[in-house]
Amino acid sequence: METEQRSPSPFPTKEETMEAGQRVQQQASDMYDKTRRAVSEAYEKTSREVSGRYDQLMVYSRENPGKTTLIALGTGLGVGLLLGSVTRQARPTNRYAQPIVNALSDVAREYFR
Repeated sequence: METEQRSPSPFPTKEETMEAGQRVQQQASDMYDKTRRAVSEAYEKTSREVSGRYDQLMVYSRENPGKTTLIALGTGLGVGLLLGSVTRQARPTNRYAQPIVNALSDVAREYFR
């Protein structure tokens, strides 16, 4: 009895395709796990850092309530003037906003030295 020899097919067999799919699925799962761990670690580190900075800010604001209030008011005024000058296209108030913002920036710099 003669065995019939088939010429090699350019397409993979069903088993080869299944094995390749399983390998790809495993690699994707591994990459997902690594990414999840990295994001989780970054979140934890960032959370600790923000919490520490917040605690420092709270201590500073309790020790220096006047400075903190002035800084907050100056910052709010400066941001308000900047936003107002951006939304109102080149009105005359623009010439007043920049010197005020500069003066408030100088005051804030002096307090943080």
